[in-house]
Amino acid sequence: MRALRAVLLGGCLVVLAGCEPDLNDNECDTDQDCTYKPGTVCSPENWCVLPVEARPDPPTQDAMSSADAAAPAADMASPAADMAPPATDMAPPAADMAPPATDMAPPAADMAPPIADQGPAPADAAPPPVEADAGPLPLPDAAPAPDAAPVNMGPDTADVFTRLQPSCDPCHTAGAEARVAYLASEMAFVDLVVNNAAFVSPGNPDDSLLVQLLEGTAEGNFTQMPLADAFINLEAAGETQITMAEIRLWISEL
Repeated sequence: MRALRAVLLGGCLVVLAGCEPDLNDNECDTDQDCTYKPGTVCSPENWCVLPVEARPDPPTQDAMSSADAAAPAADMASPAADMAPPATDMAPPAADMAPPATDMAPPAADMAPPIADQGPAPADAAPPPVEADAGPLPLPDAAPAPDAAPVNMGPDTADVFTRLQPSCDPCHTAGAEARVAYLASEMAFVDLVVNNAAFVSPGNPDDSLLVQLLEGTAEGNFTQMPLADAFINLEAAGETQITMAEIRLWISEL
Protein backbone atom coordinates (compact mmCIF):
# COMPACT_ATOMS: atom_id res chain seq x y z
CA MET A 1 0.00 0.00 0.00
CA ARG A 2 1.29 3.43 -0.93
CA ALA A 3 2.16 5.69 2.03
CA LEU A 4 0.08 8.86 2.56
CA ARG A 5 1.87 12.16 2.21
CA ALA A 6 0.85 15.66 3.22
CA VAL A 7 1.91 19.07 1.95
CA LEU A 8 0.88 22.66 2.76
CA LEU A 9 -0.74 24.00 -0.41
CA GLY A 10 -1.80 27.69 -0.33
CA GLY A 11 -2.08 27.64 3.47
CA CYS A 12 -4.14 24.39 3.44
CA LEU A 13 -2.92 20.93 4.43
CA VAL A 14 -3.48 18.56 1.50
CA VAL A 15 -3.10 14.81 2.01
CA LEU A 16 -1.96 13.00 -1.10
CA ALA A 17 -1.17 9.45 -1.85
CA GLY A 18 2.63 9.18 -1.99
CA CYS A 19 3.40 12.84 -2.82
CA GLU A 20 1.91 16.33 -2.85
CA PRO A 21 1.62 18.95 -5.60
CA ASP A 22 3.91 21.96 -5.87
CA LEU A 23 2.36 25.28 -6.80
CA ASN A 24 4.90 25.74 -9.60
CA ASP A 25 4.88 22.19 -11.01
CA ASN A 26 3.48 21.26 -14.35
CA GLU A 27 1.48 18.26 -15.34
CA CYS A 28 3.29 14.99 -16.02
CA ASP A 29 2.66 11.41 -17.02
CA THR A 30 5.91 9.85 -15.80
CA ASP A 31 8.91 10.82 -13.69
CA GLN A 32 10.76 11.54 -16.92
CA ASP A 33 8.47 14.48 -17.51
CA CYS A 34 9.79 16.11 -14.28
CA THR A 35 13.52 16.06 -15.12
CA TYR A 36 13.48 19.84 -15.62
CA LYS A 37 12.99 20.13 -11.82
CA PRO A 38 15.62 18.11 -10.11
CA GLY A 39 14.42 15.98 -7.23
CA THR A 40 10.74 15.94 -8.27
CA VAL A 41 8.69 12.97 -9.27
CA CYS A 42 5.40 12.53 -11.11
CA SER A 43 2.58 12.03 -8.63
CA PRO A 44 -0.44 9.77 -9.20
CA GLU A 45 -2.36 12.99 -9.83
CA ASN A 46 0.01 13.74 -12.70
CA TRP A 47 1.89 16.61 -11.06
CA CYS A 48 5.68 17.08 -10.71
CA VAL A 49 6.12 17.33 -6.91
CA LEU A 50 8.87 16.89 -4.31
CA PRO A 51 8.72 13.74 -2.29
CA VAL A 52 7.42 14.31 1.27
CA GLU A 53 10.69 13.24 2.94
CA ALA A 54 12.56 15.93 0.99
CA ARG A 55 10.32 18.80 2.28
CA PRO A 56 10.35 20.41 5.71
CA ASP A 57 7.77 19.33 8.32
CA PRO A 58 4.40 21.06 7.94
CA PRO A 59 3.31 23.36 10.76
CA THR A 60 1.29 21.83 13.58
CA GLN A 61 -2.45 22.32 13.92
CA ASP A 62 -2.01 24.49 17.06
CA ALA A 63 0.45 26.75 15.26
CA MET A 64 -1.88 27.09 12.29
CA SER A 65 -4.85 27.91 14.51
CA SER A 66 -2.87 30.54 16.43
CA ALA A 67 -1.62 32.12 13.23
CA ASP A 68 -5.07 32.24 11.71
CA ALA A 69 -6.83 33.42 14.91
CA ALA A 70 -4.50 36.30 15.67
CA ALA A 71 -4.33 39.18 13.26
CA PRO A 72 -2.29 42.29 13.63
CA ALA A 73 -3.95 44.89 15.80
CA ALA A 74 -3.54 47.35 12.99
CA ASP A 75 -5.76 45.15 10.69
CA MET A 76 -8.52 44.48 13.24
CA ALA A 77 -9.19 48.03 14.43
CA SER A 78 -8.82 51.35 12.76
CA PRO A 79 -6.74 54.00 14.46
CA ALA A 80 -8.46 56.08 17.07
CA ALA A 81 -7.97 59.06 14.82
CA ASP A 82 -10.30 57.41 12.19
CA MET A 83 -13.02 56.54 14.70
CA ALA A 84 -13.67 59.91 16.28
CA PRO A 85 -13.20 63.45 14.96
CA PRO A 86 -10.88 65.77 16.78
CA ALA A 87 -12.28 67.42 19.89
CA THR A 88 -12.16 70.77 18.14
CA ASP A 89 -14.71 69.46 15.55
CA MET A 90 -17.18 68.14 18.15
CA ALA A 91 -17.89 71.22 20.26
CA PRO A 92 -17.42 74.95 19.73
CA PRO A 93 -14.92 76.74 21.90
CA ALA A 94 -16.11 77.75 25.34
CA ALA A 95 -15.83 81.35 24.30
CA ASP A 96 -18.59 80.78 21.68
CA MET A 97 -20.97 79.02 24.09
CA ALA A 98 -21.44 81.65 26.78
CA PRO A 99 -20.94 85.40 26.81
CA PRO A 100 -18.38 86.86 29.18
CA ALA A 101 -19.45 87.31 32.77
CA THR A 102 -19.35 91.05 32.32
CA ASP A 103 -22.19 90.77 29.75
CA MET A 104 -24.45 88.63 31.98
CA ALA A 105 -24.87 90.84 35.03
CA PRO A 106 -24.15 94.48 35.76
CA PRO A 107 -21.43 95.27 38.28
CA ALA A 108 -22.45 95.34 41.91
CA ALA A 109 -21.74 99.05 41.93
CA ASP A 110 -24.60 99.56 39.41
CA MET A 111 -27.10 97.49 41.42
CA ALA A 112 -27.03 99.32 44.73
CA PRO A 113 -25.66 102.71 45.75
CA PRO A 114 -22.68 102.72 48.09
CA ILE A 115 -23.46 102.69 51.77
CA ALA A 116 -21.56 105.93 52.12
CA ASP A 117 -24.15 107.62 49.87
CA GLN A 118 -27.02 106.60 52.13
CA GLY A 119 -25.51 108.09 55.24
CA PRO A 120 -26.08 106.94 58.80
CA ALA A 121 -29.21 107.97 60.63
CA PRO A 122 -28.63 110.95 62.93
CA ALA A 123 -28.28 109.93 66.56
CA ASP A 124 -30.78 112.53 67.75
CA ALA A 125 -33.42 111.69 65.16
CA ALA A 126 -36.81 111.35 66.82
CA PRO A 127 -39.01 108.39 65.98
CA PRO A 128 -42.10 109.13 63.96
CA PRO A 129 -45.06 110.13 66.10
CA VAL A 130 -47.45 107.32 66.95
CA GLU A 131 -51.04 108.19 66.48
CA ALA A 132 -53.18 107.64 69.54
CA ASP A 133 -55.74 104.88 69.34
CA ALA A 134 -58.89 106.55 68.22
CA GLY A 135 -61.00 103.66 69.45
CA PRO A 136 -63.56 101.76 67.44
CA LEU A 137 -65.12 103.52 64.54
CA PRO A 138 -68.56 104.90 65.27
CA LEU A 139 -71.36 102.84 63.92
CA PRO A 140 -73.66 104.50 61.42
CA ASP A 141 -76.92 105.70 62.76
CA ALA A 142 -79.41 102.92 62.65
CA ALA A 143 -82.35 103.53 60.46
CA PRO A 144 -85.49 104.14 62.43
CA ALA A 145 -87.67 101.11 62.71
CA PRO A 146 -90.88 101.35 60.76
CA ASP A 147 -93.91 102.11 62.77
CA ALA A 148 -95.22 98.87 64.13
CA ALA A 149 -98.75 98.00 63.32
CA PRO A 150 -101.03 98.93 66.17
CA VAL A 151 -101.85 96.03 68.42
CA ASN A 152 -105.46 95.70 69.32
CA MET A 153 -105.20 95.31 73.05
CA GLY A 154 -108.57 94.14 74.18
CA PRO A 155 -109.81 94.05 77.73
CA ASP A 156 -108.47 91.38 80.04
CA THR A 157 -110.58 88.83 81.86
CA ALA A 158 -110.88 90.88 85.06
CA ASP A 159 -112.09 93.91 83.07
CA VAL A 160 -114.68 91.87 81.17
CA PHE A 161 -115.98 90.35 84.43
CA THR A 162 -116.33 93.75 86.13
CA ARG A 163 -118.07 95.46 83.19
CA LEU A 164 -120.32 92.53 82.19
CA GLN A 165 -121.54 91.72 85.71
CA PRO A 166 -124.14 94.58 85.98
CA SER A 167 -125.95 93.34 82.87
CA CYS A 168 -126.25 89.80 84.33
CA ASP A 169 -127.51 90.75 87.81
CA PRO A 170 -129.38 89.28 89.64
CA CYS A 171 -129.76 85.97 87.72
CA HIS A 172 -126.06 85.03 87.60
CA THR A 173 -124.47 87.06 90.41
CA ALA A 174 -124.14 86.50 94.13
CA GLY A 175 -127.33 85.02 95.63
CA ALA A 176 -128.14 82.97 92.51
CA GLU A 177 -128.09 79.20 92.49
CA ALA A 178 -124.54 77.94 92.57
CA ARG A 179 -124.86 76.08 89.23
CA VAL A 180 -125.72 79.29 87.40
CA ALA A 181 -123.85 81.85 89.51
CA TYR A 182 -121.45 82.49 86.60
CA LEU A 183 -120.58 86.03 87.71
CA ALA A 184 -120.84 85.65 91.49
CA SER A 185 -117.05 86.32 91.62
CA GLU A 186 -114.14 86.67 89.25
CA MET A 187 -112.98 83.15 90.21
CA ALA A 188 -116.43 81.77 89.45
CA PHE A 189 -116.41 83.61 86.09
CA VAL A 190 -113.03 82.06 85.20
CA ASP A 191 -113.95 78.54 86.29
CA LEU A 192 -117.54 78.39 85.00
CA VAL A 193 -117.33 80.54 81.85
CA VAL A 194 -113.80 81.36 80.62
CA ASN A 195 -112.36 77.85 81.09
CA ASN A 196 -115.60 76.12 80.05
CA ALA A 197 -115.46 75.04 76.40
CA ALA A 198 -119.23 74.93 76.33
CA PHE A 199 -119.31 78.71 76.62
CA VAL A 200 -115.98 80.04 75.27
CA SER A 201 -113.85 78.84 72.31
CA PRO A 202 -110.49 80.64 72.77
CA GLY A 203 -109.49 82.58 69.66
CA ASN A 204 -112.85 81.98 67.95
CA PRO A 205 -115.63 84.27 69.14
CA ASP A 206 -118.15 83.15 66.47
CA ASP A 207 -118.12 79.59 67.84
CA SER A 208 -118.42 80.73 71.45
CA LEU A 209 -121.88 80.18 73.02
CA LEU A 210 -121.38 83.25 75.26
CA VAL A 211 -121.25 85.51 72.17
CA GLN A 212 -124.25 83.79 70.59
CA LEU A 213 -126.36 84.29 73.77
CA LEU A 214 -125.39 87.95 74.11
CA GLU A 215 -126.19 88.58 70.41
CA GLY A 216 -129.48 86.59 70.54
CA THR A 217 -128.44 83.95 67.92
CA ALA A 218 -128.08 80.86 70.12
CA GLU A 219 -130.12 77.70 69.57
CA GLY A 220 -131.90 75.57 72.15
CA ASN A 221 -134.01 76.42 75.19
CA PHE A 222 -132.22 79.74 75.73
CA THR A 223 -131.52 81.80 72.61
CA GLN A 224 -130.52 85.08 74.29
CA MET A 225 -129.27 86.68 77.48
CA PRO A 226 -130.67 88.46 79.38
CA LEU A 227 -133.95 86.62 78.83
CA ALA A 228 -136.01 89.83 78.68
CA ASP A 229 -133.92 91.41 75.91
CA ALA A 230 -130.64 90.45 74.21
CA PHE A 231 -127.46 92.13 75.44
CA ILE A 232 -126.78 93.53 71.99
CA ASN A 233 -130.04 95.42 72.12
CA LEU A 234 -129.20 96.82 75.55
CA GLU A 235 -125.85 97.97 74.11
CA ALA A 236 -127.63 99.76 71.31
CA ALA A 237 -129.72 101.54 73.91
CA GLY A 238 -126.62 102.58 75.82
CA GLU A 239 -127.50 100.48 78.83
CA THR A 240 -124.27 98.36 79.03
CA GLN A 241 -120.78 99.11 80.35
CA ILE A 242 -118.98 96.96 77.71
CA THR A 243 -119.57 96.48 73.99
CA MET A 244 -119.89 93.29 71.95
CA ALA A 245 -116.83 94.36 69.94
CA GLU A 246 -114.77 94.40 73.13
CA ILE A 247 -116.10 90.98 74.20
CA ARG A 248 -115.27 89.50 70.77
CA LEU A 249 -111.75 90.98 70.88
CA TRP A 250 -111.18 89.57 74.37
CA ILE A 251 -112.13 86.02 73.20
CA SER A 252 -109.98 86.25 70.05
CA GLU A 253 -106.94 87.09 72.19
CA LEU A 254 -107.42 84.24 74.69
